[in-house]
Amino acid sequence: MSNDIVLGHTNANTFRKSVFDQVGYFDERLKLHEDTELWNRLARSFLFHAGELRRPVSVARRHNNNSIYARSTDSQRYYLSIWIDNIGLKNLYPCEKENFIYLYSRAISCRVRPHWLRKLVLHSSIYGLGFFAELFIQRFHRSFRHNMPNA
Repeated sequence: MSNDIVLGHTNANTFRKSVFDQVGYFDERLKLHEDTELWNRLARSFLFHAGELRRPVSVARRHNNNSIYARSTDSQRYYLSIWIDNIGLKNLYPCEKENFIYLYSRAISCRVRPHWLRKLVLHSSIYGLGFFAELFIQRFHRSFRHNMPNA
């Protein structure tokens, strides 16, 4: 998480069923970011090792109607809320808290223009929220739990 390393596309990985028995499946509450949230839970429980195949096992197709293009600040915050809800607030690792602050800051700065101002908002937010990350994440999660349907 700290180095933003991409493990590959979800279509290009094979797992035993026991992996999903342990961590669960896609969270159906999410319409966007469901693969990222699942990867975060997988990474908490398993080590990944790159393999080498002679032939591709999948093809990823991208087009302008992909649902990820519909992401918004609200969808990113909802993803972060579900992620914390699935892991448990008290179970977050320090690197996950840092990643939360980074992703939250990125979500609120993404619409800011021009570029230099967006970077200023992003880094100021990371720096400012980093000082009281624990309290901010607790309040964020409490607010989500309070506003979540059937909570």
